[in-house]
Amino acid sequence: MASDSVVCASCGARNRAKWEFCARCGESLQGATPQQAAAKPAKPATGSKAKPTIVPPRGRQSAGWLGLVVAILIGGVAVFLSRGFAFTPAKLPPIAVTGPSDPPTAAPQTASDAGRAYYAEGVRLAARGQHEEAVVQFEKAIAAAPQNALYHHALAESLEKLERPGPALSAHAEAARLDPSYTLRLARAQAKAGAPEDAEQSYKAVLQADPKNADAAGELAELLSGQDRLADAAPYYEIVVSQRPRDAYAAQSLAAALAARGETQRAVGIYRSYLQERPSDPLVRSRLAELLLGSGHVDEAIQTAREGLTANPGSPLNHRTLGSVLERAGRRKEAAPAYREYVRMAPNAPDAKQLQERADLLAQSPT
Repeated sequence: MASDSVVCASCGARNRAKWEFCARCGESLQGATPQQAAAKPAKPATGSKAKPTIVPPRGRQSAGWLGLVVAILIGGVAVFLSRGFAFTPAKLPPIAVTGPSDPPTAAPQTASDAGRAYYAEGVRLAARGQHEEAVVQFEKAIAAAPQNALYHHALAESLEKLERPGPALSAHAEAARLDPSYTLRLARAQAKAGAPEDAEQSYKAVLQADPKNADAAGELAELLSGQDRLADAAPYYEIVVSQRPRDAYAAQSLAAALAARGETQRAVGIYRSYLQERPSDPLVRSRLAELLLGSGHVDEAIQTAREGLTANPGSPLNHRTLGSVLERAGRRKEAAPAYREYVRMAPNAPDAKQLQERADLLAQSPT
């Protein structure tokens, strides 16, 4: 059954007679001439989607007819949509026929973004010494991104500042579990917290992954030395010396560790190489002289001690070393003047009075 329709004067689109605005271009339909419209499409069954019936044109039509067909299609869709939406016509683009769209919203913040923000705030607070507040922020960062090792490490450091070793170690351990590069920091924290066995295992884990890590090797060697395990420290001092050949302390420590292992010749060689570059060092000279004397090389020990006086006559320790070597070599009368010179140069030394008495006693010795 046909019904009246009107044609928009602006775009030529056919609209229902009761419409006040063109469904195609939005222009007012007041004053538009009524015309006979195409047959009304059948009403769709309840619950089904309506599809407007388009009457195809007969043969080639003008551009106006093509626009008319498109307008009929848009009009049919508008009728269907108007049943579910309150249609408020306005002079807007055709999209207004379907009702106003929701305003665009910002993309939701990701957990990673939130974690970074909390971490940055925690760092700011920690730098100001506000570690209680920093801990709260780091914990929030971890909640947002629990797999981020850096956040756990930052939490551990603030907990250390607050002197909470237990929670700090747990945070360090989690950081190392997530990222093995934090294992060295875990080892240091364990050593500081008085857990040397755990620290030893952590240091060894670092060296297993990186056998040339001089930091881990040196710290492990010192840890073992502090437990009176100097011989066990030797291989780790060797790593340090191989990576840092100019490290005098590591060289001396290696020599001492080798001596403790019974590798006297290697220890003597290291000490002598060191003294060739630093002949005035009284401590190393004293250690070398003691090592030579203990291994039965008495004459070499005395010679080493005397060379110390030539290289550095102003060192009280060199005089004390010579006196000690001479006394234990059985040359007691010769030892007395060396002890007296030591006391003269270092009268306030803790052992000055004792060695003065010793010198007096040795001076009365027949040899």
